[in-house]
This record gives sequence, structure tokens and C-alpha cells, in this order.
Amino acid sequence: MALPNLQFSHTSRLLLPEWRNLPQVSIQSLVHIMEIHGKCRNARKSVSLHGFLVESGLETHVLLGNCLVLMLTSCGCIQEAEKVFNKLSFKNISCLNSIISGYVKHGKPQYALIMYEKMWRDDGICKEMWKNEYTLEHTLYPNEYTFVALLTACTKLKDIRRGIQMHIEVARLGLIEKDTAVANSLIDMYAKCSLLSKSKQVFDGIRVKSVVSWTALIGGYAQHGHGEQAIKFFEEMQIQGVNANARTFVSVLKACSSTGNIAKGEVIHAQVERQGLVKGDIFIGSTLVDMYAKNGSLAKAQEIFNSLVYRNAISWNAILSGYIENGHSEEAVKFFEKMQQGRVLPNAITFVCGLKACGNIGAIDKIGEIHDEIERKGLLEDAFVSNTLVDMYARCGALTKAQQVFNKLRVQDVISWTSLMSGYAQLGDSENVFIIFDKMLGTGVKPDPVTFIIVLNTCSRTGLYSKGKSYFEAMSDEYGIMPIREHHSCILDLLGRVGQLDKVRGLMKEMPVCPNIAMWHSVLSSCKKWGNVEFAKKAFEHAVHLVKNDAGSYVFMSQVYADADLVV
Repeated sequence: MALPNLQFSHTSRLLLPEWRNLPQVSIQSLVHIMEIHGKCRNARKSVSLHGFLVESGLETHVLLGNCLVLMLTSCGCIQEAEKVFNKLSFKNISCLNSIISGYVKHGKPQYALIMYEKMWRDDGICKEMWKNEYTLEHTLYPNEYTFVALLTACTKLKDIRRGIQMHIEVARLGLIEKDTAVANSLIDMYAKCSLLSKSKQVFDGIRVKSVVSWTALIGGYAQHGHGEQAIKFFEEMQIQGVNANARTFVSVLKACSSTGNIAKGEVIHAQVERQGLVKGDIFIGSTLVDMYAKNGSLAKAQEIFNSLVYRNAISWNAILSGYIENGHSEEAVKFFEKMQQGRVLPNAITFVCGLKACGNIGAIDKIGEIHDEIERKGLLEDAFVSNTLVDMYARCGALTKAQQVFNKLRVQDVISWTSLMSGYAQLGDSENVFIIFDKMLGTGVKPDPVTFIIVLNTCSRTGLYSKGKSYFEAMSDEYGIMPIREHHSCILDLLGRVGQLDKVRGLMKEMPVCPNIAMWHSVLSSCKKWGNVEFAKKAFEHAVHLVKNDAGSYVFMSQVYADADLVV
């Protein structure tokens, strides 16, 4: 029995009988339309067509239903695609790959992995065997596209356990040798999950190394603090005759930035200039701004920033952080205000930069304005933003405001607690420092190395030897935090303040880090206070050996002699 004429669009009227008797041309017309909507990513028309197929009873048609999933996922309509997918009795591999990749692209990578696991259950969709006039596929079985999407999901989730399982499976199927996309996904996954040796192992094992392969490897090493090695890989890639793409340049420029290798960065800069990528590619332009700014070349960073045809939040953040890191916070505040007047919307990092700049110059009123804007945009939920706000209020001595923000925080982590403690420490309010520290421990939040620096420094300033000694021992014994130079410096200063110079001498010999000039100055100051000329002489010798002609050491030593009524 035929269905009545149905209005499909303003350009076509299609006679749609029951799907088993539907003419091939009508099916192909619908498929073609879905392909067009999918390629154009026209969500409105895709949803409309979906509704039409539902009303016509064709949503679960064996071919149209599978194509419908592809169209909806391409348009970002992942929820609608899910509903159709779950209703389908028969699903082809393209449909499966589409829904899995849709999960990954639209922020649900965990669902992609759940779908894969579902495939292998006894009642899973891989058990479905079918063949019809519209497809030659006999079984639903994952292919190279499936695994690329799944490996991407593992990468996003940093789920290395499942990633290794995928590696074993693709190796068993021989897909690493057959498909470079699978191999590149493995390289990228291991690199981004910090398993650089595994990433390099996969890289070495593939016969054809494309620019994607090299870029994944270079990016991984650059991201995890191995900038020098990343630069070497880049040079090797060029020797092999593989041309870098925009992503490659971004990764190696970041490596140059982190290592301070501006000379190499300038060479690469010239290379991307010749290819016309600086002005045209926002990511390369922003990375160049960041590289020069972080390494003190603010004029060059500003020049590139001004030359950019298009500026986004990333490029603005790069120039802002550059000015802040190089001690030009007033200029950074001006840039922040200028950005707000433009069309570029600030993000969380932008507000953090603005708060830091204002905090550095003590612009408490401006911090209040930024605070209001942050609340209007709902960014207080961002821990990075809220913790910075607490820190900047505290740094400016506005402890009441800092406490108010702190009290509203959804999650009060060690950073926010420590920021609050730091504010009270700056004001010399040691009592509240210890009260807040005890409250933090009472909530189950464990202190970090910065927390102990503040606590130990407070003990030092107030001369609380027993308390400081107790905290120093608890740091490693109870919390597994190995003391760094700053912790030892606090204890040395504390011991010196209370006249325990023999213990100072012993700690200087036993501590695992070499004393720096600040530590020797602290010792000289203690010797001056307690009139220990002999120890001061030895400390002075070490200080001038460490930093030749150090003026501070000479001043301290002359004061020691003067207080002891001795002639230098």
C-alpha cells in the first residue's frame, strides 16, 4: 500500500511508499540530500529532514537510517544521532564509525570507548550478520577508522590502559603497517600521555614517516619538557626531506621557547615568513609572540602581534603574559583594557593575566572590576580563575575580599588555601597563617611544597623554632614532600635567628642541595647578630667563591667586623 504524496521541500515532491517497495531512485535522492546536509554541516535542515523521516516511518530504514546517523553526527547533532543509532536493527561500519567519532568530537570520548566495549559483548552489535541490496558488508567489524577514533578518545581521556589494549588489537590486525593514520594515532596517544619512549618505538617501527608522524613526535617531546630533543627531531625531519606543516612549526617554536633557544626560533621564524604563514596562521603568529615575549624580546613580540591580520584570545594572552613575566604589569593592564574594548572575547586565561597584572601593581579597584566581570561570565567556577582572584586580593592586602571569594568557592583546594595563608603572611599575621593551615588539614586537604614554604617562613620570622622543626620533619615524614632549596633556606634562617649556629653549620653540610648566595647571606646575617666572627669568615669565603665580587657579602662581612670592633 502506497503512502500519500508527502511534501519534502520547496523543490521536490517525492512519492514514498512502504520502504520495501520504495524505488531505488527515491532512496538515492534522499541519501544524496543527506550527504549534502552533512557536508555543509547544516544542523537546521538536518534536524528537519530527520523529522520528515520519522513522520514517514523511514527513520529505521536499513540504508536511510545509517545515512541519517552520518548526517546528524557531521552536523553536531550527536543526541539525535544517538537516538537513531539505538533504534537501528542493522548498523553498517560507516554508521558505527560515525557515532564513535561523533562522541569523540563532541566531548564524550568515554562513550566512544563504552560503545567499543559493547561491540564485544555476547549480545553486541558485532554479532549482527547481514546483507541486503544496498550494501555488500556482511558483518560489523571495527576497521582502521574505528581505531583512529578510539585512540583519539584514549588520548583525550589520558586512558593509557585502554590505549595499550587498542595497540595490541591493531597490531594483531596488522593495521599499524597497513594504515599510517592508525600508526600516527598511536604515536600521538603515547606522546600526549607522557610515554615518550613508546611513542618513539612506534615511530621507529613504521616504514613511511609522514609529516603527521613527525609532528606527533615533536609535539609530544616539546609538550613534556624535552624541547632540545624536539628541535633535534625537527632538524632530522628536514634532513629526511619531509616538509613541515603549520602544526609542526607551532610545536617546534614552543620547544624553542621552553629551551630559550631564540637563535633557532629566529631561523624557524624566517622559514615560516618565507611561506607566508605568520600573518595568515593565527596559531603560528601567537606562538611566535609567546616565544619572543617569554624570552624577553618584547619589542619583537609586539611587532609580530601588530602584524597579525587576525587576533584571537590566544594571541592577546601571549602578549599579556609576556609583559607580566618581564615586569611590565602596567603595560599589561593597558593591553587588557584595550582587548576588552575590541571584538575579541577574553577567556579564563585572559582574566587570570589581567588579575596578575593588577595584583603586581596593587590596583585593587581594577581587581574589583575584573572580579565583577568574572562573576557576570560565570567564571568563578573555574578553579584557576577563582584561585588567582583569592591570591591577588590577598597579595594586595585585601584579606576581607580574599576571604569572601574563598568562602564562595565550590572547591577549596590546596592552591586557594595557600593563597589565603600567603596573604596573612605578607601582613605579618602569623596567628591566622597557622589557624588557616590547621583548618586546611582539618578538611582533608594536603599541603604542597609552597604551603610549607609559607609556614616555615612564618616560623622563621616569628622565631618559633620547635614549631618550625616540627613542620619541617612532618613535611617528609607525613606528607612525602622532599625538602627543596627554599625549605632548607627557611630552616637555616630560623636556626640562625634563634642562635643555633652549630645546627646551621651541620645543616649546611648535610642538606642535599648546594647552598646558594641567599643562604650564605642568611648565615652572615646570623653571624652578625650573634657575633660569631669565625663562622662568618668561612661563610664569606664560600659566598665570594660562589659569586665573585658579590657586594652583599662584603657589606655583611664588614658589618660583622664592625659589630665585633675589629678592623677589616
